[in-house]
Amino acid sequence: SPIVDTLPGSDVLTLNGEAFTSDIVKNAFYFNNDSQSISCYLGKTGLTDSTMTFFITIKDFSRFGGTNLSNAIMGFKGTGLTEELTIGISNASGKLVFKRDGGVTKLSPIPIVPTNGDSISNAHRRLEPITIAVVFDSSATNVKLYWTNDGLEILEQLTDGFDIGDAGEFWIGARVSTSKCNFYLKEFLVTDTAMTSTADITNVMEWLKYR
Repeated sequence: SPIVDTLPGSDVLTLNGEAFTSDIVKNAFYFNNDSQSISCYLGKTGLTDSTMTFFITIKDFSRFGGTNLSNAIMGFKGTGLTEELTIGISNASGKLVFKRDGGVTKLSPIPIVPTNGDSISNAHRRLEPITIAVVFDSSATNVKLYWTNDGLEILEQLTDGFDIGDAGEFWIGARVSTSKCNFYLKEFLVTDTAMTSTADITNVMEWLKYR
């Protein structure tokens, strides 16, 4: 699909071998990095907007099984690149993970993938898409992550000085040598405003998940 990019900063696409491919049959980008020494991510640097809303839809994914690493989905940096927020899938519990450096790691109440298998090759995969929304609001005290259409099941991290508009950046996939990823990216959408209506956010999530 066409990509319309009106956000400030430069685009970065890191490709190592076949770690990042376009799958025509699945109509998605395949982020497949099972090696910690290889980066596999799509990202953007130099952000100057402090109020942003991100939507990402992934499908055909699992946990990593026998490793001690989460399946890395997305990450953010802000405040002069000294603070970091990351989203992943816990290897231990199969739950969605919302983590901040120096903060309390937040987990979804229930697993989003099965917890069987001891490796990426035999872990049962979730084929149904899931859409995640992340809202950065400069006037709020928390960064909010939405993962269901239930407004009560929101994961939050304290803002506490985190400013994505302070030369910040975001990326999809495994950006650093301590992370891995394996999932299909179906949809990605970002706005340069902070959406505050839970109903509007969940409507967009449902639209992206099933369109």
